[in-house]
Amino acid sequence: MVELDVGPDDIRSLDDISRLPIVEPKLLSQDWYEEFCSVPFSEIGGYLETSGSTGKPKIIPVAREEERMIFEQVAMMWHVAGIGSVGLTNGRSVRNIYSMFPFGPWPSQYFSVHGAELLGPTIKAGIHMSMEWHRDKLKKFLPADIITYPSFISFFYKKLKEIGVSFPIPGLERICIGGEPFSETFREKMEEVYEVPVFDVYGCGEIGVTAAECPHSRKSGLMHWYSPGMILEIVDPETKVSVPKGEVGMMLVTNLWRKSVPIIRYAMGDLLCMTEEKCACGSNFPLVSRIRGRMNDMFQYGAANIYPWQVYDSVARAGLCDKFQLVVREVPDGDVLTDTLTLYVESHDELDEQSCAARVNQALAEISIEFDQIVNKIKFRPPISVVRVKPETLFTQSTPKLKRIVDERRA
Repeated sequence: MVELDVGPDDIRSLDDISRLPIVEPKLLSQDWYEEFCSVPFSEIGGYLETSGSTGKPKIIPVAREEERMIFEQVAMMWHVAGIGSVGLTNGRSVRNIYSMFPFGPWPSQYFSVHGAELLGPTIKAGIHMSMEWHRDKLKKFLPADIITYPSFISFFYKKLKEIGVSFPIPGLERICIGGEPFSETFREKMEEVYEVPVFDVYGCGEIGVTAAECPHSRKSGLMHWYSPGMILEIVDPETKVSVPKGEVGMMLVTNLWRKSVPIIRYAMGDLLCMTEEKCACGSNFPLVSRIRGRMNDMFQYGAANIYPWQVYDSVARAGLCDKFQLVVREVPDGDVLTDTLTLYVESHDELDEQSCAARVNQALAEISIEFDQIVNKIKFRPPISVVRVKPETLFTQSTPKLKRIVDERRA
């Protein structure tokens, strides 16, 4: 941790927050969490643990007195997306909410269930349950809302179809997905097969659910940010200096009420931008862009910086399955080493791998000028190759979050 000569009396305005040091995620790692916990352990109600999809899992203490604030924050963002808004009685929905995440120390189900329960009756639909169990519960409870991961919602559709479930699901009004980036093409496909609107929500174990699309903002790719309790800064990833509104940068988050761990200028590592646009829904929550990817997942290919969202959009434009994984490797090339990109795609059918590779490379070249220069103009690095793998090779019901970019050079 960087030590600065800054005291409480030096923070007089929002601009003064930039004088404080940036808190790096590594301080919440399993090796540091005891030193980073800010209250006596007797005040801790429990511990959350991140999935480790972006590195070593983090341990996140939660004080008992914070739990109500966390759940109310989540409920507020679910409400923005319309969760629990059907058939209200005394401010609560009479229609059921279907929360579908893994059980365990993971924040997803903890946040989702407790937040949803403040809005309406909630089914704790663990993803590990059999598809027959899910089929029966959907038929019995007729949920208005489903909340889950993007990776799981497409898997869920395919598995339910295999056991004879017909779509649309009776009574379903909307689906909210979060925890992973996804493309607009993926959203459109899910809306087509489920025949309901799909909303993006943003959250993570350190700060809870902090952004969500409303029926108006989703049409423009924007989300509402939970401004009452979270100060958001967007900075240049290298200089850590604030960038103008409308410019993509790395997010720093300051939680104004969290006491168990100091989430102060916490470097989330996610990329987005802020905007001064106002939403037609009339909400005072400021608008931000959808997450454009994680800094940890950005990788260099030759001299090109490739961002996750560019890969997701390229695969979607190429018309390939959303169950894919891009692996970056360093391989021998004569007397030297060179980098390669291999895209593994799940498919029931045989794929023309060369044709698929051509479409993906063309799409990425159109999105990234740097990739186009490196691969097509200078030919400094080879194009992406595509390899077809059998279904459930990359993604299974027990691993709901698929890590889509794997840089083996970092191993």
